[in-house]
Amino acid sequence: MIGEYQDNASTATPIDDWLVQQETVWLGDIPVGVITKPTATSEIQVHYIHTDHLNTHEPETGRYISPDPNE
Repeated sequence: MIGEYQDNASTATPIDDWLVQQETVWLGDIPVGVITKPTATSEIQVHYIHTDHLNTHEPETGRYISPDPNE
């Protein structure tokens, strides 16, 4: 799976708002991170994926919470 999205068509706002439930970030054929935002009010979270020289995936580490865009 590369990405999973949810349509927010049931909201009262007229904006076509899509939520990214999970998006994988690739560097060539190597996955390097996963971006998640499960709900409209939750913050964006980035999980880093570490691989070795054989592309063996290690557990995700280093969760980064996005800064406030209004700052």
